[in-house]
Amino acid sequence: MVTKNSLNKKNLMYLFVLFIIGIPLIIFLMNKGTSNIFLKYPLIKTMDSFNEVVLVSERYKGTTLIQTINNKHFSVMAYDWNIKPSMLHFFLESGDSLSRKAGSDTIYLYKKVNNSVLLFELHCLE
Repeated sequence: MVTKNSLNKKNLMYLFVLFIIGIPLIIFLMNKGTSNIFLKYPLIKTMDSFNEVVLVSERYKGTTLIQTINNKHFSVMAYDWNIKPSMLHFFLESGDSLSRKAGSDTIYLYKKVNNSVLLFELHCLE
C-alpha cells in the first residue's frame, strides 16, 4: 500500500536529483553564452588604441558592447564615477566618437549632438 508520506519522500528525491543536475547545467549554459559574446566583442586590452565613430552600443553584464561605422566590434568596461549613471553605455549615441591612446586608462567620448567631451575611466582585465 502506498502512503502519502512515501509519495512525498519520492517527490522530494526527484526534486533533489533535478536540482543537483539543473544547477550545473544552468551555470554551464550561462558561461557558454557569455564567452560567445566576448568572442564577437573582445574586451579592450591595456595596449589597444582606437579612434572610432559609434554605430551601435549595447550594455551587457557591466560592459559596453560597441559596433563602429567601420564594422569593428569591441567591448569596454568604462565608467565616470562623478556622474550617475556612471557607465559609458548610458552616454553613447550613434555618431559619437570614442578615442583612446594605448596604455591610457582614459576613454574620451566626443558627443556629436552638443560637441562636448566626456572622460571615462577604463578597466582592463589583463
